[in-house]
Amino acid sequence: MTGGHLNSEHICRWMVGERDADEERHVCECSVCCAEVARLEGALKRFGGSVREWSAAQPGAQAPGAWRADRAARHWRARRLQWSLAAAALVVLAAIPVWKNARDRRIAEEAARADAILMEQVDAQVSRTVPVTLEPLVSLVEWENLPAGAGAARDLAGKKKGEER
Repeated sequence: MTGGHLNSEHICRWMVGERDADEERHVCECSVCCAEVARLEGALKRFGGSVREWSAAQPGAQAPGAWRADRAARHWRARRLQWSLAAAALVVLAAIPVWKNARDRRIAEEAARADAILMEQVDAQVSRTVPVTLEPLVSLVEWENLPAGAGAARDLAGKKKGEER
């Protein structure tokens, strides 16, 4: 304090709440310093009021406290979006084993069909008594005069002759 009164630095600290006991006592006792502090507080309050009035007059201005409600609404929308994404991820994770099981079952069925076709082809080839390339020669041989061990070939020749008739 200079000259028994608060200087501008002391008054600035007073306005932001940084005051000591001596300064508080002096403002309470000194009418000059009390008036100066009151004048500055009034000016700041009028300035704050004019800023609020000006911002309320702007297009798209919100009422005081409306930003809190808007912020809370955005928070809950974001929270719902997070839960929705979590639920979608859970559905996808649950569907993966079901899809994999169906795909494995389909692959196994296709392999079984391919195996069955291959077995039919092998069985057809194994059950032939004469290879396909030698079948024209079977008709040239007279099977009736063959020895007893050639019965299978004779049966085949008989079938061939029966089919021709």
